Amino acid sequence: METTTNKPNVFNYMSFRDFLIDSFEYAKCVNPQVSESSFVQKAGYSSNSRGYLRLIKNKKRNLSHKGIIGFSTALKLNEKEFGYFESLVLFNQSEDEGEKFYHFEKMKKFIKGHESQAFEILKSQYHYLSKWYLVAIRELVSLKDFKEDVDWIHQKLRKEVKKSEIKEAIEDLIKLGLLSRHKITGALYQDECIVIFSDTFENYQAVTS
Repeated sequence: METTTNKPNVFNYMSFRDFLIDSFEYAKCVNPQVSESSFVQKAGYSSNSRGYLRLIKNKKRNLSHKGIIGFSTALKLNEKEFGYFESLVLFNQSEDEGEKFYHFEKMKKFIKGHESQAFEILKSQYHYLSKWYLVAIRELVSLKDFKEDVDWIHQKLRKEVKKSEIKEAIEDLIKLGLLSRHKITGALYQDECIVIFSDTFENYQAVTS
């Protein structure tokens, strides 16, 4: 989450829920009279929607299309910000892998030029879960005869993975802390990590065992 002294930038968020909560905290910081009720009413909800923002935060309520438009309008998101926010909401809420992939690809389109470190981690995380060869490459690194050579890895993977994909995979694994480089030799080695992913890809953690 961002500090409430700065207006939240939607492109820095991997969770639409965090973005809405931070946007509310920012609005309250600018105008102490802003309440949760008035905040959601500005997004088009009725006066009896008290506590609705808290339900969103606690994942007890999802956003409908009307809600997406309402909050986007209330927060004065521009066209590109709206596109990213809409895709982020649908990505977070979807339980179908095909749908998640579709919305994730749209997120990549809208965030172009605004990439954040958090998004880069999310992208690497998503690649790890959706592309089998990241796991395979990580295991290859543990072999005694491993060579950090694209051609060698390409052969080991039976030429089923493009060389450009191999290079990207190594970068993803390093970003996720699943591979590291020796401080002196620069050689790759496999970190002993326990990987924890949330079911909505909002959080990632690589814990060294």
